Amino acid sequence: MPAGYVDDCGKEYKPAAAPRKVVDIDLSKLKTVDPKKAVCGEHEDHSDVKSTCGDWVVQGVEECDDGNVRPGDGCSPFCQVESDEQPPEFCGDGVLQRPREQCDDANARDGDGCSGCALDFCGDGIISIGEECDDMNRLNNDGCSTQCKLEGFCGDHVVQAGEECDDMNHSDNDGCSENCEVEYCGDGIVQITEMCDDGNQVEDDACSTDCVMESCGDGRLQLGEGCDDGNQITNDGCSPACAIEFCGDGLLQRSRERCDDGNNVTGDGCSSNCAIEFCGDGFVSSSEECDDMNRSDNDGCSENCEVEYCGDGIVQITEMCDDGNQVEDDACSTDCVMESCGDGRLQHGEGCDDGNQITNDGCSPACVIEFCGDGLLQRSRERCDDGNNVTGDGCSSNCAIEFCGDGFVSSSEECDDMNRSDNDGCSENCEVEYCGDGIVQITEMCDDGNQVEDDACSTDCVMESCGDGRLQHGEGCDDGNQITNDGCSPACVIEFCGDGLLQRSREQCDDGNNVTGDGCSSNCVAEFCGDGFVSPSEECDDKNGKNGDGCSSQCTLEFCGDSIRNHGEECDDGNSFDNDGCSASCTMEFCGDSIVQATEECDDGGNENEDGCSAHCIIEYCGDAVVQRPEQCDDGNTVANDGCSPACYTEFCGDGSLQISREECDDGNRNSGDGCSETCTEEYCGDGVVQKGEACDDSNISSGDGCSVSCELEYCGDGLVQAGEECDDRNEISDDGCFDCRLGFCGDGIQQPDEACDDGNADESDGCTTSCSKMACGDGIVQCGESCDDGNTVGGDGCSAYCWEEGCGNGLLDDLEFCDDSNVFDGDGCSSNCLIEFCGDGIIEGCNEHCDDGNFANNDGCSSYCFEEVCGDGFKQSWEGCDDGNLFSGDGCSTCCLVENCGDGVVSTGEMCDDGNAVSGDGCSSHCHTEYSSFGSSSDAAFDDVFRSIGDDALVIVEDCLY
Repeated sequence: MPAGYVDDCGKEYKPAAAPRKVVDIDLSKLKTVDPKKAVCGEHEDHSDVKSTCGDWVVQGVEECDDGNVRPGDGCSPFCQVESDEQPPEFCGDGVLQRPREQCDDANARDGDGCSGCALDFCGDGIISIGEECDDMNRLNNDGCSTQCKLEGFCGDHVVQAGEECDDMNHSDNDGCSENCEVEYCGDGIVQITEMCDDGNQVEDDACSTDCVMESCGDGRLQLGEGCDDGNQITNDGCSPACAIEFCGDGLLQRSRERCDDGNNVTGDGCSSNCAIEFCGDGFVSSSEECDDMNRSDNDGCSENCEVEYCGDGIVQITEMCDDGNQVEDDACSTDCVMESCGDGRLQHGEGCDDGNQITNDGCSPACVIEFCGDGLLQRSRERCDDGNNVTGDGCSSNCAIEFCGDGFVSSSEECDDMNRSDNDGCSENCEVEYCGDGIVQITEMCDDGNQVEDDACSTDCVMESCGDGRLQHGEGCDDGNQITNDGCSPACVIEFCGDGLLQRSREQCDDGNNVTGDGCSSNCVAEFCGDGFVSPSEECDDKNGKNGDGCSSQCTLEFCGDSIRNHGEECDDGNSFDNDGCSASCTMEFCGDSIVQATEECDDGGNENEDGCSAHCIIEYCGDAVVQRPEQCDDGNTVANDGCSPACYTEFCGDGSLQISREECDDGNRNSGDGCSETCTEEYCGDGVVQKGEACDDSNISSGDGCSVSCELEYCGDGLVQAGEECDDRNEISDDGCFDCRLGFCGDGIQQPDEACDDGNADESDGCTTSCSKMACGDGIVQCGESCDDGNTVGGDGCSAYCWEEGCGNGLLDDLEFCDDSNVFDGDGCSSNCLIEFCGDGIIEGCNEHCDDGNFANNDGCSSYCFEEVCGDGFKQSWEGCDDGNLFSGDGCSTCCLVENCGDGVVSTGEMCDDGNAVSGDGCSSHCHTEYSSFGSSSDAAFDDVFRSIGDDALVIVEDCLY
């Protein structure tokens, strides 16, 4: 720098007298000094400078010390010798001196981006360009915001105390009002997106909870509305006045009703489901007796809807006759069948009527009852008939020929058992057989011709003998058997105790005397041990079979050592030895009796453990695998380092003894963070355990993964841009250009201060453009949900106020439209010109109409209900004789809808035949019933006559029908 140079502080530069060299120094060993003050010589107090440069004493790394920290005087602000050949290096010289300077803008001014050769930043205490304030922190709500903007006013983009929001403007209708209050539906202020705002969130008060005007047709059910289906269309269940449309309201809904007379009563011309009532509709009206859904006769309900019945005087197709009454026995029955003998109905003058003309079946062909005794032989049922019902005259009362063995006792018979055999009580000659008649029958053992007992043949013709149960002369007893041991011997002698004969059912023994004590007692009971009698073979007998009472169950005297546990003995093992579980005195030997048995190691007279001798009389010791007092453990050995010490104390982490096989360290405690963890493993940064002094530990010594190499937390907001971060501004503010350590941009879904919206996508039709400006109906751009947008919100110009194309077929009920089903097709209930379609308008409605001839008339091929009129539809047309709802003949109405009658040549229901005429005597009667008398020839000529009798008219009808 040339001589005479004046720096920003007003100091003139003068070269030094002698050249000096510039050296590099370690700046970390010097205390930092405010560069500005150092440069301009304003640093009067040098006490805070290490070494200390400017104290007139050369110390440490100082090359010089001229009592100040001014540059250009031969000794630099860092007490280094300045060169004479070049100007001194200093902050503000325009030369960036790293690492001492972050910047150097060749001046000493603060607040211009580089102050004191340090980069300006919000929070450094220096108000820089773009800052309104700087209070040396990054906190809000202290007068200076985190963006170094003055706080305390609405519109500063910082929500202060008393503010609900702050969007950096003073405009309404953007969600935050000019007073920094949140705008919402219900705040009483009509926003641009609201149709109304009544200051509440109450429905049914003309303004809805989403600030839309409430009205009939808005789809919301309001007070006073019976319904609201979101349209102004009639005939859809809800009227344009929001009243429920229903059958019986007196208003005709053409798409669903044929009539509506203001009630739900059937039988007044308009049914309860609003259908026009007529004869044949299936509903019985006040003027009808019946209605079977057709206009045909002969089916129980006439074509005029009058009940058809037997007795109405009209012969129906199912009737043979009808005499106009319900009286039997007048030639025509109550079910309209011709009455005659053999018809199965009992008429006046008939004794019977079994429905046939057959004899010998109980009812004669003349309808007279056939019976036994009428003098007429009915061969199928009678063997004889003598004109009476008397038995015993050769012909019985049931008309059977009488004989011996027929079961009937005639005057010449004593008996009749329906056979001709003897020995059954009635002989082959029908004489009574009996005991005492001197004839031995098959059921008799003897017959001595009398009824005397005790003569070898009893009164019931049985041979008398010992054992027959009858006491005869010379018998002491007779019990009816030949069995001994029952009190009466087979020789009929009385048996008794002491007779020397054993009666097993009553005696246990019988030794021929009545002496006790010889093995058989005086009452013939076997003497035994326990009977209370001491026999010669017994030592005792105490009248029981029990041991332990002095006399054994074997009647021997009991003693200790006899193997029987007697009274007063605890045991008895059959010997007199000790030390085998039972002592010589018959007391139990056991562990705890203070006597050491052969199977015991010790016996201390107790049953407790932990006293040196266990409850099992085993000596207790450390290492016996049983934890005794005062042992903490006992693993069955005296080996250390296995969890239980040789002294039977539990080895554990923290006991101060290192267990080589399981511990890396043991510092006598269970505390982590002291070099040895609570699990006795050595602690270190990177071991995965957060120790004292560590903020984190992720099991490695790598930075950039959330935990640094020195175990300090790395995080978004720490001011350091980590791997995976685009930026890091030390805060969590979303709209300052850096959020979640990602640079903000239009389309990131976060609304920045300079954006009206940001929906995070590139869709231009979702209300927010790719340039982050809002879209709305009336902006001239057709958005999603709009079918048009003409740049305004005025209806009636082809594009409605809601941006929907106006016109028939748009799904909205416009002026002069009665319906709008979103299409321009006919036949779906709403015509192509938006008029309601109905039966009779000349348009066939696809789902509900088969035809539509533009009128409401019947009998013209298309009915008043728009169904094709055809034979078989169940409705009688003017050209039809009948219509029974099918195309089958033989049921009263033919396939051509002509009434079928007897004589029309077609066999119908109720007819047995039909020969095309109403003449009887030709095999088929005038009532079309088969005649059983001979009918003549079946030649072709006969058939020609019958066919010819049908007539030409019938043939013409058949031809027309076929055509």
